[in-house]
Formats: sequence, structure tokens, C-alpha cells
Amino acid sequence: MFDDGVDGYGHVEYDERSPVTCSACDWSGCWAELDERRAALPATLVTGLVINAPEFFHDKDFVQWLNSDEPIMTWHRGKQSPSEWSDTVVLVDPHLNGEGADSSMPPHIWRQIVEACRKAGLGGQREHIPVRLTNLSEC
Repeated sequence: MFDDGVDGYGHVEYDERSPVTCSACDWSGCWAELDERRAALPATLVTGLVINAPEFFHDKDFVQWLNSDEPIMTWHRGKQSPSEWSDTVVLVDPHLNGEGADSSMPPHIWRQIVEACRKAGLGGQREHIPVRLTNLSEC
């Protein structure tokens, strides 16, 4: 088994008893055991928002934050003008108290994001709330 699938041996039907060997870690077992291992990953379901806010990407203070050397989750190419591909993900504290991993962005924009989370009823999760900011002129 490889990251991009299984090594093909012609037409083969797989079931829960099929033997599997991982090429990355040399683990061996049957397919059902692999499913159990995958299910055991420490995953938490969270709910987030997508906010199309081209006005954010035209705000000089936001663009300065976006182009800073601070680590942020973004598809934006730093030190350039934002484009429609400059989606950025920020994380809002689930208590909606105004804290979060990206609360260093311009306060007038951060407040709008936190308020949007409040209006959507997203407070009270165990994990931070992911908010994807898009820069699309048409939606």
C-alpha cells in the first residue's frame, strides 16, 4: 500500500481479510485492522465559516498583516497584491472572547470575524473555529 493507493495486481477484489503492508512504515495486517487504525486517529469535528470579504483584501492594514512575516494559513503569495487566490484561514477561540491564533490582524477586521462566528452560533466548540476568508468579487 502506498500514499496514492495500492500496488496493482490486475483485477483483485479486496475485503476486510485482505492482507496489507504499508510501504512507509512496514506495518502488516489485514484491511479491517487498517480501517481500525485509521478510525483511531485523534480527530475532532469542528464547524467553521467561509466569509467572502473582498473589502478585507482591499484594506491596507489587512494587506500589511497578510504580507507580514507572521505565520498564517493562506494561499496568498506574500509581498504581492492579494488576488482571488489569496484565501486565508484564521482560527477563532471557541469561547468567542476575541482571542485566537490570528487576533493580531487589524482589530476592526478581527472584530467582524468574531461577530460573524457569534451570529452563526459557533461558540462552545472544543477546538478553535476555522474561518476561511475569500477574495472573490462575484459569489
